[in-house]
Amino acid sequence: MYKLLIALLVSVAACSIANAQKAEVKYYDEHKLLCDKAAAARYIATFTPAGDMWVVTEMTTDSTVVMEGMLTAPEGNKEHLRNGRFVFYSDSGLKTREGNYIAGAKDGRWLFYYDRSNAVEAEIDYTRGAMTRCRRYTAEDGKLLQEQYYTSSRLDSSIAYAYYADGPVKRTILTISGVDSPIVQCYGLSGADTPCVAVTDTLLSPTASEKMPAAPYDITAYLSEHLHYPESAIKTHIQGNVIVRFVVNEDGSITDVQIEDGLSPELDAEAVKVVSAMPKWTPGMRDGKIVRAVVTLPVTFALP
Repeated sequence: MYKLLIALLVSVAACSIANAQKAEVKYYDEHKLLCDKAAAARYIATFTPAGDMWVVTEMTTDSTVVMEGMLTAPEGNKEHLRNGRFVFYSDSGLKTREGNYIAGAKDGRWLFYYDRSNAVEAEIDYTRGAMTRCRRYTAEDGKLLQEQYYTSSRLDSSIAYAYYADGPVKRTILTISGVDSPIVQCYGLSGADTPCVAVTDTLLSPTASEKMPAAPYDITAYLSEHLHYPESAIKTHIQGNVIVRFVVNEDGSITDVQIEDGLSPELDAEAVKVVSAMPKWTPGMRDGKIVRAVVTLPVTFALP
């Protein structure tokens, strides 16, 4: 009888542990905002225990996987952190980016892919969340287009190189923190110095600019006033920077807003909404001409 009682207690304890470690399921709408009912969902995320870790898998309601990776705790826990390799896909199933997290921060080399192919668009190296190097490639043949090195983060000083299709350096750009205009030097195919007016690019990027776009208003104040911290993210203590990438057109309007580095579906969606609604910027210029420009902006979510 004594042995039977012990066996029953062990069985009950095992069941309690199993129940405590059962998979969690959450639903998100088409904007990747948390929703209560499966009927309103466009995405479904499952959190499955795996030893001391949790496997997170997010998919569309038609079963196309859009994200998979490892967490130190389920999303409902305030200690929720991404740890290990994550892979992200588009709704059509194409891989968009992949890389490793350590304690919630990107670390090591991340690969970013072109929208309609498996060709690598960019390789970005991180050290505990700080970007240290970025390389961009052509979609057709994978040739190196641009390379940029950062001193400590993407918003600090950097040295960048743009390349001709045949390999030689086309342009160097030295950006110094606190200095308004970067130092730009251009080269011909032979390597000789050449006027920058003779060097063209199809779309201005932060590594190939003479005058980047700027908001003619206090962008920090704008974000502080308009940013809404999702209740679900507050409850789960998720905070940090969402890196948003967008295009400033010739008329200063904001288009093509995308998440380059996200935190969670709720925070990512809020960042896209607020950036998309920004008033017009002062457009970028190259060689005295107004041009379109690609800009990246960190949107910070910080709990008091």
